[in-house]
Amino acid sequence: MTYRFVPNPEYSTATNKAFHKAVDAATATWNRVRGSQFRFIPDSGSAPTNTCGFWGNTVNEIYWSESVPGPVPGGWLAANVGSGPQEVDIVFNDKYTWSTRGYVAYDVETVALHELGHALGLRDLYGEADKSKAMYGRYGTSRVCAPFIFRSLLQRDMNGVCHLYPSP
Repeated sequence: MTYRFVPNPEYSTATNKAFHKAVDAATATWNRVRGSQFRFIPDSGSAPTNTCGFWGNTVNEIYWSESVPGPVPGGWLAANVGSGPQEVDIVFNDKYTWSTRGYVAYDVETVALHELGHALGLRDLYGEADKSKAMYGRYGTSRVCAPFIFRSLLQRDMNGVCHLYPSP
């Protein structure tokens, strides 16, 4: 699956580069899963600046927007959206503060790892035993304080993608 990182025009070039690097690190984590044939491939094509989303253009994009609906004030932190099986977009909510260091704001790589799991077809997990898995569906203060724990996959995360996309 190819994906295109769309820079946010409201962020500095340095911030966009750091966020792009964090997203690439999250895709690399999924790509290292042994026993799965699924791969994320960066698309270096140019993308227009995002103002209201790109749904329906058949390009898988990762971008920031202030319009990420959800049941909480301000909407979801991030969401996996699209127009069906031909397109999967990941949108980060620009109403929240993001960082690549994690402990000062919401961690881009941690949330990207989770949302990319949805792109693979994995669902949120909410059980007590799921709290340390990439697909755990809540991002609490502990993840902000210790994001390094969530920048890697547990065996159960890897088993899910291997089940969906087994190597021949």
